Amino acid sequence: MSSEEQHATAVLAALNAALAAAPFNGSVTAYDLDDLAEQQPKPTEYVEVTIHRRYSESSRACTDKGVDLWRVTTRYVARASVTTARNLRDATRTTLEQARLTVEAATTTPVQFETAVPIEQDSEHWYSGLDSWTYAH
Repeated sequence: MSSEEQHATAVLAALNAALAAAPFNGSVTAYDLDDLAEQQPKPTEYVEVTIHRRYSESSRACTDKGVDLWRVTTRYVARASVTTARNLRDATRTTLEQARLTVEAATTTPVQFETAVPIEQDSEHWYSGLDSWTYAH
């Protein structure tokens, strides 16, 4: 079984490759939580990524333990404007939706959009929203 770390590495590599291109040109980075915690001061624009195995009735009923189901969350954070957060969301969606990631030399099923939390402004005037994604590996 592959680890969360291996899956996070694959997701972050895909996102950071996309964020290196226009319109961001490497000015924005996707971070795992521990890498984000090390950033002082916190970046004014970034994508926060978490990943974990997820439950599925069909996977529990199946005796074949060769496939695990995974959930990725991507949070888009921008200090400047809701437009910037939306641009981060759009770049992430373009990168992840239907992508097949390589983890431990095996390819995942296409990444599927699951749900979203709309981009809103918090009490400290940061804009953020969240998407959830799922795939099997």
